[in-house]
Amino acid sequence: MRGLLLLTVFVLGLPGPRDARAQVQQDPELVASRLLVRGMTRSFLGDHEGALEMFDQALRFQPENAAIQAAMARVYLDLDNLVQASFYAERAVSIDPAQADNQLLAAELRRLTGDPVGSLGALDEAARLRPSDPLIQVDRARTLAALEQRRAAADAYHAALGGGARTPAVLGEYLEVQIALGDLESALETASELRMLDRTPDVELTRARLLVQLGRNDEAADAFVAALDLDALSEEARAGLEAIAPDRLPQAPALENASPAEVARRLASAAEDDLRNVELRVEAVRATLRVRDLTTALRLAEDGLLFFPGHEDLTEASALAYLHGLRLARLEELGPELRREVGDTVPGVLEWLRSSPGGGSASGPGPLWAALADAPPAEASGPRSPLEWLLLGDRLSRSGRTADAVEAWRQALDGAPDSPVALSRLQ
Repeated sequence: MRGLLLLTVFVLGLPGPRDARAQVQQDPELVASRLLVRGMTRSFLGDHEGALEMFDQALRFQPENAAIQAAMARVYLDLDNLVQASFYAERAVSIDPAQADNQLLAAELRRLTGDPVGSLGALDEAARLRPSDPLIQVDRARTLAALEQRRAAADAYHAALGGGARTPAVLGEYLEVQIALGDLESALETASELRMLDRTPDVELTRARLLVQLGRNDEAADAFVAALDLDALSEEARAGLEAIAPDRLPQAPALENASPAEVARRLASAAEDDLRNVELRVEAVRATLRVRDLTTALRLAEDGLLFFPGHEDLTEASALAYLHGLRLARLEELGPELRREVGDTVPGVLEWLRSSPGGGSASGPGPLWAALADAPPAEASGPRSPLEWLLLGDRLSRSGRTADAVEAWRQALDGAPDSPVALSRLQ
């Protein structure tokens, strides 16, 4: 019995099997690599905080790992935290300066934090490490151009184009640098190449200007004609032809057979090309408003009022655009500048619209009241302005069609999301 007891004590006293995980020492590089992958997955899924947590754990295993530092920099960049992003990007560069991606990341952050010279230094190093990458040369060229080192920028653009970055955007930038340098013959070659990829009125006009400067007026006239073929309302092309080849000047395009939308588009384009022509701008505002292209009408009106403050017809056309866009505060500001017979109606219009749901009667002189009377009935088709949707909702509400009225008011609010009067109808 005593022997059995001793045997039992002996067996129980033997050390048991240890946890296998405790016997294998964790490999810091392997653990850090796994955490890096998990963090990058979280970052890809938009979980930036989770990604940073993974990267922070990875750095505890490998604090001098440049890939982890760079990954943290990219997450902070996504979060617009440039201070932290720059810190980790610079750490990545200092740990592994021979990695081109680290240099590119540092270049981007230096540019964003207002250090174009430092950005250029990183791009130079990245180009040395990856000489066959044309996109690096494009970034270098843009940085050099921003620093007004145009000759070096031209060389970088040339290298980028030779490496395969032959896109309209890069060619256009290269062309601007060549023109700034006065390399007119080279610029003309680039413009001709750009024309093959992206034939637009601007490209034709650029070619025409260069040809005029080079004294090649016959070819310049061809380019001006080509520009007019692409944009029949181009004032610059017409003026250029009038100066060097008036016999080749075509008749102004007829708009009689064009659709209202096409007329509005052409007039708007012409008004934006000819900033000094206030009559054309007034016509363009009215035309775009007729087809309910409020975005264009309001842009033309806003710019026009800056160029021609106090112009009677433009002020009236702009007021009508503001009214249709339910920009009532702006209309109220403009009221005193309107002609007396129009300006006197503005307070009444504003009071009428701001009542809920548009009570009262709309009668009185002037185009503002006419706009209220012209709002379409429920059965009308075609685009409506926010004003027209608002008034349609008011009519439907007064006739007891509440659900239809709410839908109309929602349409008004969609078109004028900042309008208190549209919002008030739905409250």
